[in-house]
Amino acid sequence: MMNTTIKERVIFMRKISLLLLSLVISITLVGCGQQANSSSQKSSSSTSAKSNSKHSTSHETYTLKGDNAYPVVSKTWKFNQFKIISLNAENNKGKLDLEINWENTSQQAASFNNLVQVTVKQNGKTVNISENDDEASGPLDAKADDDVDFKYQLPSKTGPVTVTISPAHTTTGKSVTLNLK
Repeated sequence: MMNTTIKERVIFMRKISLLLLSLVISITLVGCGQQANSSSQKSSSSTSAKSNSKHSTSHETYTLKGDNAYPVVSKTWKFNQFKIISLNAENNKGKLDLEINWENTSQQAASFNNLVQVTVKQNGKTVNISENDDEASGPLDAKADDDVDFKYQLPSKTGPVTVTISPAHTTTGKSVTLNLK
């Protein structure tokens, strides 16, 4: 009779243990899901971008107010041999400053200028670079990342500016339109 009672207690304890383990796992999974959901809501609410996709072209729109640097890419732009991790823009009294954080995803060292083409247009006309970062022409190891800076003297202090980043020697890329205020 005593053995039956002990067996029943052991079975009961196992059931309770399994139930508690299931409860802990459920609470953990729910907590992780809420954390992932809230972080994705934060990242999507921190940008006021409009994205349109057409083929492999991406386009976003931002407004630059004053002379503060703004992040103007809402997510990493991936290309075959490189990716743009971040793009910051600053309208400094008619001079557009771009800071581009990029990663060389090719299998060998390569320079930004050999892999990437940056085109800046205002009022339909291409704006020439006024200051080029020396690091843009230096080699960057495969799988490494770096920042490059470019400055453009804009023909007008107002009006939208379109920045397009594409693989060198191609016309298909990803763009961001900067509304100057």
